[in-house]
Amino acid sequence: MNFIDRTSLLITKFIRENYPEGGSETALNYSVTLLLNTIISTICIVTFGAITGNQKETFSVLFIFIIIRYISGGAHFFSSLSCCIASILILSAIPLIKLDFWYYGLTLNTISLLVFLVKAPNNLENHSSIKSKYYIILKIIASLIIISNFAIQSSTLSLVFSVQAFFITRYATVAISFLKGER
Repeated sequence: MNFIDRTSLLITKFIRENYPEGGSETALNYSVTLLLNTIISTICIVTFGAITGNQKETFSVLFIFIIIRYISGGAHFFSSLSCCIASILILSAIPLIKLDFWYYGLTLNTISLLVFLVKAPNNLENHSSIKSKYYIILKIIASLIIISNFAIQSSTLSLVFSVQAFFITRYATVAISFLKGER
């Protein structure tokens, strides 16, 4: 058990002892783990952005990634710690990568849009309370967000969209399984 899971379990037990009418221990622990993961990742990413002088880009990356991830779903890592580390590494690196939008950004944006049109949303069933009848609306919203970048012309956003496009494909699931040692 990693430090995020241990800390989550301690907080969950504390809450249950002091508020026994709260939700089930499993649901509470899941929520606390998710919250801790988000807080730790965000603090590390924002700190790294401040150190590198990329605060504006870092906040843009975080904001857009959280929205597009919520809307489109995608593969999940095998532990809270691996998710936290991957989030920190990927989302801290994106603001440092400078690409010409009219070649790389446009290409990444177009590929991402095509992937989202075919695959989004993906893997929301056990991770979201959004009903499947609304998935087409989520696909449209995610696609419109990506389409807006053709006007904004941000290579940083193109990178965010391409990372998330990868996570909604089966290739991400295969890669995560490989990292876990299953393949």
